[in-house]
Amino acid sequence: MDAKGWNVKQYTEHNGEQTKSAKKFFMFYADLLKDLYGDDPVTLIDVGSGCGRVLVNIILKDSELKFSKVVGADKCTKMIDHANKTYGSDELKFHLMDVQECVPECLKSLKFDILTSFYCLHWIHDLKKAFNVISSLLKPGGLFLCVFLKKHFLAGIYSALAQKYSPYMDNYENKFSELLFLDNADEVIKGYLTECGFEIVEFIDVKNDLCDLNSEAIMSESLEVINPFLSAMPDTLRKAFLQDQIEVSYKIQTGKKNPFVIKRRIFYFIAKKL
Repeated sequence: MDAKGWNVKQYTEHNGEQTKSAKKFFMFYADLLKDLYGDDPVTLIDVGSGCGRVLVNIILKDSELKFSKVVGADKCTKMIDHANKTYGSDELKFHLMDVQECVPECLKSLKFDILTSFYCLHWIHDLKKAFNVISSLLKPGGLFLCVFLKKHFLAGIYSALAQKYSPYMDNYENKFSELLFLDNADEVIKGYLTECGFEIVEFIDVKNDLCDLNSEAIMSESLEVINPFLSAMPDTLRKAFLQDQIEVSYKIQTGKKNPFVIKRRIFYFIAKKL
């Protein structure tokens, strides 16, 4: 994902479905985490923390864990600036980090008990490299909790429009994890976790998760806010692209009772660093 492409205001207004899904996942394991850590102080880093809302309003507020240190990390400068301005404090800091690259100097001396990542890693092309970086951030026995979007009609939209909007969409597949295009993605991701020093605690493959976007206006805004190609396009071309997105999405949804209900495939998993 082009870190310069995010519109923070739009993102915070239109990521409600992802926020609800992240809360459902995290709270499902809240009792497990409480049983494991009890009243002991816990350190946590949220990778792909975006605007900071999930980290602050769900992980910090809704869990019963006691935190001694909490960090948010994201590759988007605008998101980090917004999160620090909105939520930052002496106890909570947000740092710029590309999980596909390496750990920044300010985090290298830190090791965390828990690492969370919700709806982030499907944007990471080299997932194995990212898992190695994630492993380096965790203590031995530390937990990696992840929501990974395996299948979404976005991939079909971009595939249909790539040729028309070349060169802005050349090598569009590199904007996403390679797993989005593999039928055996579940086995591949499990293999990567094992190779990177993790033991899989639980892996849930939700093949028919439904995301209700309610209307064409909401669908259009939702598709716009997460689009990694728009920032490079001139205004006139951007408008045409957005309209084409909607037209292609209707074609993909042909025959569906409600074209605004999107079927997704999601992996929920917890892995422990050995």
